[in-house]
Amino acid sequence: MAGKGKTIEVRDLTARFATDIIGSTAYGLDVNSFEDPDAEFRRYGKMIFHYTTIRGLEMLSIFFLPTVVRLAQIKMFGKQPTDFLRKVFWETLTQREKSGIKRNDLIDILIELKNSNDQDLKDFSKRTEN
Repeated sequence: MAGKGKTIEVRDLTARFATDIIGSTAYGLDVNSFEDPDAEFRRYGKMIFHYTTIRGLEMLSIFFLPTVVRLAQIKMFGKQPTDFLRKVFWETLTQREKSGIKRNDLIDILIELKNSNDQDLKDFSKRTEN
């Protein structure tokens, strides 16, 4: 930012920062949206917050008509971002389990929970089946 008179778009700057933080803490990914503002994670993040009238009606229905939402299979964040985030989540989880890499993020917590409570979950399943 050398020089005088440069304009900084703070909204975009904070959105990139938030994207990097979410990518790192939840998924353990280095999104680098400052270096690549059109990174895939950033693009889908923008889709989540892109407002249209249809999107507004979907959000209202999620809160006021949950039964209709389940029947219509409306996604909270939209279909494309939801599919992308699920794909990234499962790919990251699988890769992390195979490699054993630890990043002290949400994925590690979920893996630890799964491994430590596996027997408890099986016992719980048996109790609920009866």
